Amino acid sequence: MNEIAKHHKGGFPTPHEALKQSLLTLFAEAGKNKVRFELHEYLHERGQALIHWMKEHLRANPIPSDEKIAIVFHSQMIKAMTASGLAPDDKGLLTL
Repeated sequence: MNEIAKHHKGGFPTPHEALKQSLLTLFAEAGKNKVRFELHEYLHERGQALIHWMKEHLRANPIPSDEKIAIVFHSQMIKAMTASGLAPDDKGLLTL
């Protein structure tokens, strides 16, 4: 929230459109600087939690054997769901 507050020109609570514009500015600047908003450790944890939830949901709500489920997420979440673990990069940060 501190990063958002730096880019937001108003108080909180705020109208949806003003917050949306602040977030778009923040994301654009972060993209130029290659800043991570979520560490890979957290992504991996969320990915594993999502897999667990999906298994439980399908166990409780089975689908016919001739049907399939499509999973649509951003690429980093798919990477987090399919990663076998984390490894340090050249800067010592854990990556998927």
